[in-house]
Amino acid sequence: MNYQEALLFFPCTENDDLFELYEEKIFEYKQFFISKIPIKKVFLAKEKKMLQMNEAYMVISKNYFNLNNSISNSYTLTKDILDCFNLYQKHKNELKIKLSICSNALEISEVIHFQISLEELYIEEWAHSFQENETSTEGIILSKEPDPMTLLNAIKEFNLAGGITFEDIRLKRNISPELLINESKRLSLYRKL
Repeated sequence: MNYQEALLFFPCTENDDLFELYEEKIFEYKQFFISKIPIKKVFLAKEKKMLQMNEAYMVISKNYFNLNNSISNSYTLTKDILDCFNLYQKHKNELKIKLSICSNALEISEVIHFQISLEELYIEEWAHSFQENETSTEGIILSKEPDPMTLLNAIKEFNLAGGITFEDIRLKRNISPELLINESKRLSLYRKL
């Protein structure tokens, strides 16, 4: 990328404090990745723009970043709905904290790939509890997560009624709360797309 191309991805003037401008843009990206559901296509498109901005900043400022705080996470989730939900929420919150302390686009990029990976594992667990030919998916909105506390209460209610695993949502449909059925539909559709 040459200087003129860099100005397209990192618009600035000679009077601008380049590092301050970069920090503002990084803050905006962090806010996006913290506040949105990690939909893979959306996150990867946003990441691409962020990395182009990062490269442009480095060309213009001649300031280069390294990946300082490389993280290593490997996630495993369980077939038990309550345990899976709790582990997912715990890991999700840890990643949001890590995102909030990232100082450059390379660090953010690494964390969002972990977010996507965690989301895919979580979706995979839920998706097995729903089979497309069983019921209608009308009215299901992919990008609208249920409130975590409401979902947690539905899971606890289902546990008290004897539903423990994701498979139980399908097998014990008569005692499955509607919220759990809808969540398995939403995540199954998400996985399909």
